[in-house]
Amino acid sequence: MIRVTLLHLSLLSFSAWSVCGDLCQWLDNWFDDYLTPVNYNYAHASLARIHATNQSGLQLAAGALTQLSEGWLLDINADINWQQEGGQQMTEARVNRFQGRLDYRLHHTDNWDFLAGIGTSVAQWHFQDQEAFSIDPVFAVQARGNLAERVDLELRYQLGDQFDRSWNVASIGMVFYPVSQVAFNLRGERTDASDNLILETRFLF
Repeated sequence: MIRVTLLHLSLLSFSAWSVCGDLCQWLDNWFDDYLTPVNYNYAHASLARIHATNQSGLQLAAGALTQLSEGWLLDINADINWQQEGGQQMTEARVNRFQGRLDYRLHHTDNWDFLAGIGTSVAQWHFQDQEAFSIDPVFAVQARGNLAERVDLELRYQLGDQFDRSWNVASIGMVFYPVSQVAFNLRGERTDASDNLILETRFLF
């Protein structure tokens, strides 16, 4: 017969708190070792209005960026685009896109990080009863850094194709940190098809 006494319970409680304390300390040290000028661990979401010469629409996007080690980061993003195309006669089309990219910190200073990355973009285009798929590589270069205590600047240029056409993206963003766990990225973005202004909400972890 197994007897559990108050002494046993107290020893178990002490042991559990000890393990938790060790784990928390290890995580704290891990983040200190990989401390960078900007925060690379966050989930994000945005809803944007897209404007172009012959199309307009809405874009709903979500994703996450996480730091895998001192030099490597993983960036994943998914977006759904509802577009109206065709100039005078507006018709609706939808593009679903998923992208994963692995970035490497090429160089860093006290305030700036310079990165390069390679990944894959998977896109689906749907228009009435027509449908097409596209799987293409993407290449990106970035500069991220601090402008002030609660303001970051992000510059990115990405090369890629989509449905056998060039799909390059250039963006500049200002990141504001009103509170410790939430940030807002006001980003201007230019693609081969449109110019967009996007307000992205980030949830830091």
